[in-house]
Amino acid sequence: MKRMVPLLVLSLSCGSGSTQPPAGTVALHLISGALSSPLYVTSPPGDTARLFVVEQGGAVRVFRHDTLLATPFLDLSGHITMGGERGLLSLAFHPQYAANGRFYVYFTDPNGDLRVVRYLVSPDANVADSTSGDTVLAVAHPGHDNHNGGLLLFGPDGKLYAGLGDGGGSGDPD
Repeated sequence: MKRMVPLLVLSLSCGSGSTQPPAGTVALHLISGALSSPLYVTSPPGDTARLFVVEQGGAVRVFRHDTLLATPFLDLSGHITMGGERGLLSLAFHPQYAANGRFYVYFTDPNGDLRVVRYLVSPDANVADSTSGDTVLAVAHPGHDNHNGGLLLFGPDGKLYAGLGDGGGSGDPD
């Protein structure tokens, strides 16, 4: 059963309009209540028009100017295991994404193993080329279905980093 979760955006008010909070205050703004288990929000470097939301069930959804697009950017729901600490966990855009169209996703595959896969954007900037997937890292994750880690990002050195977790079970039995 999918659980719908609202997406709230934190913003800092700089103006003093009648509908805005006083300047310098922080406020939450609901931009959607139509997401299923969102885990991570990001955007390509320099892209101020779109937010990409990673849903644990396997979809990457796009908000363009606060509007949820009907077509997912990428849908891996048939290629992942989802539940608990498993699923589609993160997304990282290459620092030169605007030029090369490369992005990376981190997920738990049907065997429970961890995968980092590189994809390319399609000619439609709001949709990935789902056939371009190339596994760049596969880590066996036998025995336990938790402690999968999940964060994927590029560091200031331009290298891709993945937080893999320790693969232990509750109470770290191994």
